[in-house]
Amino acid sequence: MLQFNISGRIKPSVSTIAYIHFALLFCLPAFGQDILWISGAANYLWASLMPLLLLGIWRKSLCYDRLSYESRLGIFLIFITGIFAGWANENVSVALITMGFGFCCFDKKRYGKIGGYKISGVIGLLVGAALLWFAPGNFVRFAAEKHSKSIFHIAHMIVRNILVMFDPTATLILMFAFCVLLFSNRIKEKEIAVLYLAGAFTASVAFSVIGTLSGRVVFGPAILAIVAVGILYDQWQGTIGIEKVRTMLLILMVLGSYGFYKQARDGINDYAARWDYNQRIIYAEKEKGNLDVFINPITPKNKFCATYGLDDIKPQKANRHWLNSGVAKYFELHTIQSVSVEK
Repeated sequence: MLQFNISGRIKPSVSTIAYIHFALLFCLPAFGQDILWISGAANYLWASLMPLLLLGIWRKSLCYDRLSYESRLGIFLIFITGIFAGWANENVSVALITMGFGFCCFDKKRYGKIGGYKISGVIGLLVGAALLWFAPGNFVRFAAEKHSKSIFHIAHMIVRNILVMFDPTATLILMFAFCVLLFSNRIKEKEIAVLYLAGAFTASVAFSVIGTLSGRVVFGPAILAIVAVGILYDQWQGTIGIEKVRTMLLILMVLGSYGFYKQARDGINDYAARWDYNQRIIYAEKEKGNLDVFINPITPKNKFCATYGLDDIKPQKANRHWLNSGVAKYFELHTIQSVSVEK
């Protein structure tokens, strides 16, 4: 889906695929939670497919054949796709609606009228987003988490969330690459790349209603920013000098991705070994009849571990922390807590 949005067609390029993999590994500050954690992947990885599908169709039709979805069936299917795309993620849905109007403006500017499938897609987005935004559970959660409704607080969050896009450990490299590539005269579709980057910042700003953009929630804006840079990078070619640079970048991205893979493997295996050892402690204590168990605290090594940045079992009784209580219930214990032992 990322490649489809970058090039506007399903025709993989080795260079583009290498860029996508490297960007995902480098730019997601909570890779394990977004990609490998079951509930995280459901909320972010898999929920991104319908939005990317809708955007990819608009991208393809704008660049190659804008009338390919103008049949009644095509318009209806795009409407349904829009509903599911708008229903996928709250702050990303705001970005999608903004980008939908942007694609409509491109149609009007280039062809003198707006394609019916784009109008139906935007309407579908509005319907899907409304179903998500006004779901009763959202109001319950908003009240329970006690978010500030102050305009000044939200304005402060907007500034902070925009600055998150310039995080040197995540998407700063994308912002730098975008600025460098944008001024290349050999790229034709700069306005489309700008629209995707605008969508990334819109998704960041939209999150300001409930808090600071961080961790796994950066996934949506990062994905749109990856596409924005990918569009420019995919079209950045032509001269012998540029092709040599692209070849060098391809080699560096492949080597970098392999380095990330080794880092991920080591971190995940380390956590698995430590958690396996804790489970052996739990079962050994249960065999002794002890249902008040102490285990070792575990700190994940890196962002590729699914528990990175999440709560660990605390050094306190089960009734004082929800995670302690949940793990104790799962293993049929009275209490469980962690303890650090020093020589």
